Amino acid sequence: ENPAGYNTPLFVDYIRIYQPTVPIASPKRWGVCWHNTHYKNGTFVHSNTPGQAYQASAQDVYAVGDFYSWGYAQDDLLIANPTQGVRIMKSNSNSTEMIWEQSFTVGSQVTPTCNISGGVKMIVGNFFTINPTEEVLMLTTSAELVRFSSGPSGFAKIGTGPSGPGINPTATTNDKFLAFDYDGNKVKELLWFGTANDAKLYSFTGTIPNVTTTALWASSSTPGWLGTWSIATTDQFIIGDFVGGNEDELICVSQSKYIKMFQFDGTNWIQIWGAGNPVNNANAIGGWYVNPGDRYIVGNWDDIDAKEEFLAINVTGEYAKIQKYNGSTWSSPWGNNGTKVIADWWCRTQDKFLVGKLNSDPNSTAPVQLLAIRGENMTALDPNAKLFRASLYFSPLSQFWNNSITNKWSEDEVYDLTTTTSTASPYTLFPNPSQGRFELMGPEIARVKAMDINGKVLVETDEAQIDLSAHPAGIYFIEVTGQNGRVQILKAIHQ
Repeated sequence: ENPAGYNTPLFVDYIRIYQPTVPIASPKRWGVCWHNTHYKNGTFVHSNTPGQAYQASAQDVYAVGDFYSWGYAQDDLLIANPTQGVRIMKSNSNSTEMIWEQSFTVGSQVTPTCNISGGVKMIVGNFFTINPTEEVLMLTTSAELVRFSSGPSGFAKIGTGPSGPGINPTATTNDKFLAFDYDGNKVKELLWFGTANDAKLYSFTGTIPNVTTTALWASSSTPGWLGTWSIATTDQFIIGDFVGGNEDELICVSQSKYIKMFQFDGTNWIQIWGAGNPVNNANAIGGWYVNPGDRYIVGNWDDIDAKEEFLAINVTGEYAKIQKYNGSTWSSPWGNNGTKVIADWWCRTQDKFLVGKLNSDPNSTAPVQLLAIRGENMTALDPNAKLFRASLYFSPLSQFWNNSITNKWSEDEVYDLTTTTSTASPYTLFPNPSQGRFELMGPEIARVKAMDINGKVLVETDEAQIDLSAHPAGIYFIEVTGQNGRVQILKAIHQ
């Protein structure tokens, strides 16, 4: 509950509502199911096995998919770095684990014919067959289709992607490559948009290792048209099963803020939303007013039906909303009301967002989770540190909320989702919110730092009393180091 007169969103610590036996649609808050433990020194993931921590880099490129064929279709995180190597991570019950790595000692070869030294884009999907293991289309100076096999061999080439006039897969170009299942058979096609305002739809055919692409459709004339949509290089595209018929739909968003949604019938692109209604096709998808640079993350966020929704985040990170298609209109079952926050994640322009079934619990009712990643220099926090934060969240529409002050899973902080106990979070702040004066409650402390949201240290002490009354009202972070050396981050609200 909010204190009297406190009319801004309230951040509550030390409250946990545990997952029910059936999915429900409220409360509509995001739940945290993992944080990287050692973010201060730049370690992105931490394994239970010593020596298997991965040092993150701004050059990292990420993709999510079922690369390892888990029995209950758990997705993995693929990290490709042009100089360091390629790694696959997975979540387990209390941490994240590196299950395979290929370090680059000479060259940057993912396969003998796939060199990512100049950068890479990765497109994931069952492009060739309905196989428990998804393929990865590696886009460098060429397009190579690879599949992972367990053991030291790692990724192996099974075919090639599209090539020809106008197609440039180089990672630095503006060509767009999208996985798209137009007929609902769970085998993905490849939708390509080129820099000449043209487009093609490809399927993968042939036999391993000579799988190749066949064009199913191509735009004609210049600029090209996709149904009633005039293609431009600045367009944004959103793909997902928004109608709920198993096949994907394509949403096109222009820089001039026009939006239309299409289905492909095998020959033609059929517009199913946006035409003939000036309210719908002017500048909004339901309650979301589009702007250039908005980000769209597709997933089944509500767990109510088979439809997918998209999470929209504006370019500044201030606003975020989930949009759901209801047959003729769009609704917004969740939004952050401009607070800049998804759960405890303060959205910024450099953030990367991925979606997948990354939670390791095979009985989880949440179909997908949101992985948020940020890497940046934080010299104000520590001259030698790189802050690299990663968090995994449940949708607010598919699961109850599980929040702690530290919001992380690690070897010594295991959350038991079947009871109301936890070994985490020994420290609390009281009162919180306050007028700027806080007191730490908990075991004996060794050191305390109070920081603003940019990581600037404002107060450093070994006392339990923290005075921020001279600083503006807002959100602050308190880093507490206990006598045992354990570090905990708390959120302080200065009214």
